[in-house]
Amino acid sequence: MYQFWNDVTEILILVNRTVYGLFVPTLMDLFFRHYDYSKHCFLTWFAILICTTVLGIVVIYDGFVSKKVSRNEIRRGEAHFNKFKIGCSLVSYSGVVVNLIVCCFGTKPEIFVTAHVIHTLTNFVVTLNFVSPALDYLVMDIEMHKKHLKNVILCQIAGIIILPLLTHHIRTWNETSAIMFSQLLDLNREEHRKSTESLDSTYEQDDYTKSHESIGSFCGVCYRTYSDKIKTRTPRLLRKCGHTICEDCAGEILKNNYYIDIPCPFCMEMTRVVSARRLSKNYALLEGICELKRLKAFYKCYPPKKAEFVKLERRYSFS
Repeated sequence: MYQFWNDVTEILILVNRTVYGLFVPTLMDLFFRHYDYSKHCFLTWFAILICTTVLGIVVIYDGFVSKKVSRNEIRRGEAHFNKFKIGCSLVSYSGVVVNLIVCCFGTKPEIFVTAHVIHTLTNFVVTLNFVSPALDYLVMDIEMHKKHLKNVILCQIAGIIILPLLTHHIRTWNETSAIMFSQLLDLNREEHRKSTESLDSTYEQDDYTKSHESIGSFCGVCYRTYSDKIKTRTPRLLRKCGHTICEDCAGEILKNNYYIDIPCPFCMEMTRVVSARRLSKNYALLEGICELKRLKAFYKCYPPKKAEFVKLERRYSFS
């Protein structure tokens, strides 16, 4: 019976190492070939941090146990069985980490690739250092296996309870953030509408040059005028669709989307970018703003009619 168990153990270890030895290089090749990690540095560094942390835990614990065994403080069989239990726990909870990553960052292909790499590398390191060596020394101790089974059941129950609660709060937070951002956009539009109506009603009494102190087109998200002097109001082009928004709004949208890409607020096309400053400036619009400023300086001495000024502003307005 014991000889049969040892043979099965050797076969399992050999198959496990062979599969991981073939699968991990293939996965890494696909990862670096199809995954543009330069545009998703946050996810890439997050994956590296998780894998490095797991590897560090493995190395530190292995050194600690080796010292204990060398001092005869614990038996070698007990040490390997503890490694086996810890390895099984790490493999199980790496799946929980993957679920949390998907719930936090969304269900995009880049997220799935990152989560899969974390899960695979964690399983590979833990299996190679904890589970496989422990199988060589694993004893047929019924009481020890009962204790191990109880721990596994408790961990699974805890995971079943904790994971839905965490994902519920994370999804609720994401939905609340989206609602607040949408309400902010509606508030900006309403304020712009009220200010426009107020300007129209008092246009004859007030000097129109004061009403248009900031010359240029309005951002379609925050309804603030573009500027060639203020960096946060610089018009930025979304490469995917060609729409223009200000740098401040682009940065806020990118931040709410976890620095992965910018969904266009007008057509929802995704533009992948690391920073809002990496987006190209709308030089045609900036040129129009500069020309309007020159016209404003000229018309201070010779103010034109209201209709002519409105016509000039509409000519150089982009939305």
